Amino acid sequence: MTHRNARYWFLFGLVVLMVLFSGQLKAQSITNITITRNPDPKPCCEKDLEDIRATIGGDVLVNAKFTVVREFTAASERLIYAGSCREDEDRTKGCTIYVSERMYKSFTKEERYVVLAHEVCHFVEDKKNGTLGIKKTEDEKKASEYPADKCSLEIIVRLGIDPNAFVSALKKTRDSYRGDKETVKLLEDRISKIKQEIKAIKKKK
Repeated sequence: MTHRNARYWFLFGLVVLMVLFSGQLKAQSITNITITRNPDPKPCCEKDLEDIRATIGGDVLVNAKFTVVREFTAASERLIYAGSCREDEDRTKGCTIYVSERMYKSFTKEERYVVLAHEVCHFVEDKKNGTLGIKKTEDEKKASEYPADKCSLEIIVRLGIDPNAFVSALKKTRDSYRGDKETVKLLEDRISKIKQEIKAIKKKK
């Protein structure tokens, strides 16, 4: 083997090792944060949650524990979404609220309040209706969005947050789903209803 060939194979091997090592680092960094909707050792938004709990008040959230985690997946980098309660969680005791990475990065603090309040309100509404821990159909899930929207709008108004943050949060979410006609339509309906609720609130002042 000539000196030139030896140098070529050495450089080739070095490049292969670097690629493999960087891939391993990437996998480690993602795994160490949170991929599978497990609570992060340092969950985000604790102060936000406490503000929301205090605003709701009463006994509805007694002994209910909520944790917020950022979800790192291919979809979470592209889409704006949030959800609460994994299938394996005891929903009667509160649950994990997960937000997509794009939502976390692109939403303002006020818009994140909207999302967290909305997810906590799903728990509040289910407890009020006696449906905590009961699996919903897709139609029931869609129907549950509107009461949770109204509940969370009341919370952010009490917190002194501009209610238009609700509209902008829904619009950002809608825009991330371009091409998904059914989801876009649902979000358009929610935006329309929230605008009506905001007008009603402003008339009362």
